[in-house]
Amino acid sequence: MDNTLVNQSLSILIASRNRKEILANSLNEISKTILKDCSCIIFDDESDEPYDILYFKDYWKGSLQIIRNSKRKGQAYGRNYLLKECKTKYALMLDDDCFPDNNIASLPKILDTNKDFSIITFQVVLAQNRKIKAWSDNMPNGECRTFLGGASIFKVDDILNIGGYREFFVYGVEEPELAIRLKKNNLKIYYTNKVIILHNHKDIPEENRNYKEYEFLYARNTILLHTLNYSFIYAILVSLPKVTKRLISRPHKYYVLKGIFAGYFDTIKYWNKRTL
Repeated sequence: MDNTLVNQSLSILIASRNRKEILANSLNEISKTILKDCSCIIFDDESDEPYDILYFKDYWKGSLQIIRNSKRKGQAYGRNYLLKECKTKYALMLDDDCFPDNNIASLPKILDTNKDFSIITFQVVLAQNRKIKAWSDNMPNGECRTFLGGASIFKVDDILNIGGYREFFVYGVEEPELAIRLKKNNLKIYYTNKVIILHNHKDIPEENRNYKEYEFLYARNTILLHTLNYSFIYAILVSLPKVTKRLISRPHKYYVLKGIFAGYFDTIKYWNKRTL
């Protein structure tokens, strides 16, 4: 596969909210790579100031589409929406503060030699100092158990055919949950450090991140990940120590505890969605 075929068979998908400057920088960096002619679709999850396509045209010269969501529904919903809108075989799903470095030039060979994958996930390093964020240098290239949702290539039909992300997760632990269902459907995840994704992490006031919601969802979803995919007794034995550790170590303990109870309550609510 050459660069032209990559551009024809791969789209760039980015879900974002209240981070247009950071997203613009990422698009500018991507435009310096072999992906500059790929189509790009942005999902704006009810930003306080709606994203304007004219603003991003200064940073991205290729095909660009912005989908504005009128009511915030979270990352899992946004990524599913993008996959449904995608018209190419492959999709590079990126967080709005992530972009590949120049070794993305090896992507055509990677796609050619790993045609039996459903997801290819890449190593992520901090853009500021190249410190490894995920995965370790000791992790060998090859089949793996999970992936990073904002630094991976998806075979679009494979993901949609098993239902995509659980949208009621909103965000938090949605990647390992999807990875479990991939494995149960005999679909593979491949890891390679031949491509590096740079994470330009910045905390900005405009993002208005709700950390109480964050703690609630991570506790709740940790419970749901296990109870919806494993036997109930096993799920309790595995998930309870994890959320207990979170309760002890994290701030906003009331919301962690609330999330734990919500996890068991929502297990009953979503019982018919179990994969056993």
